[in-house]
Amino acid sequence: MEIFSSKIDIPLFVFVSIIAFLNLSVAVGIARSFSVINIASSLLLFVFGSVAPLWLLLSTYYVVKDDNLEIMSGPFSWSVSLGSIEKVLEAEQPLCSPTFSRDQLAIFYDSGKELTQISV
Repeated sequence: MEIFSSKIDIPLFVFVSIIAFLNLSVAVGIARSFSVINIASSLLLFVFGSVAPLWLLLSTYYVVKDDNLEIMSGPFSWSVSLGSIEKVLEAEQPLCSPTFSRDQLAIFYDSGKELTQISV
């Protein structure tokens, strides 16, 4: 079994961190009113605007195990048999993939299905 960490571009890391911090600041400001709706709203903003992006950023990795490639990214995971991979091409679609780098690989399997883009 081999484990590979996802490459993280520094500008994207800084951007995600700033957005997470701003969301946290806004969530704290909203929660200060102490109304149930505002506290619930700030909690949702905190989870989806701060925790989720940082979780994805810090927990994306790839595992080659037995005859499978497993891709883990926060709560998401994908698995594909190495034998079903037909081609691997360079890709550059940072908003559509479990990676935080512009250096990406698109994996095609089972008659042209695109699994994902990865960056190692």
